[in-house]
Amino acid sequence: MSENLIITISRQLGSGGSEIGYRLAQILGIRYIDREILTQTSRILEEDEHVMADRLERVSDIWEKLAGCFYAGSPESGYVPPPLKIIPDTKLFEVKSMVIREIAKNCGAVIIGHAGFHILRDHARIVNIFIYADRAVRARRVMEKYSVSQFDDAMDMICHSDQERRKLINKVTGKEWSDALNFDLSLDSGKLGLEPACELVFRFIKEADTLGR
Repeated sequence: MSENLIITISRQLGSGGSEIGYRLAQILGIRYIDREILTQTSRILEEDEHVMADRLERVSDIWEKLAGCFYAGSPESGYVPPPLKIIPDTKLFEVKSMVIREIAKNCGAVIIGHAGFHILRDHARIVNIFIYADRAVRARRVMEKYSVSQFDDAMDMICHSDQERRKLINKVTGKEWSDALNFDLSLDSGKLGLEPACELVFRFIKEADTLGR
């Protein structure tokens, strides 16, 4: 069942999607792919992972775009080398897509985030999952997972994350990030709990794969 089977998991911050994906990879006996996308993309672009970690799931902001113009200098001032490489969103997505396709070609895997549902849309054997939850549930999980002491701060984090992921997915795919039509299964992990949610997803994957997905 696991040979060349790809599970993509898109998730809201604090929904537990990464944890569900990790457990699924263990159950299915396939690779769990998350940080590896960052590592390989950074290596190809010859950029520091800490710099790239801030860029992989958001679009470049106006100051980065302006910096790209200013660093080029002017006829009067001459060229001024940039202190950091300016990588366009399209280039970053192109390299990230190449990394994800190469992984999917060589092994079965659970791939977390990074528009995997779109990048691998033509893959012969794929199940696309979206994990979401109520904001209050997610905020409490963020407080616990990231040691955030204030509920309002956790709410700000998830709202910002949702906004950035939505903008990025729309820019690189032309699709609405949370549109159920992008996925084979969408579920509320807050109502189920992580373990029951993982079991439900596993049963769905097993059935969908049996039916020839």
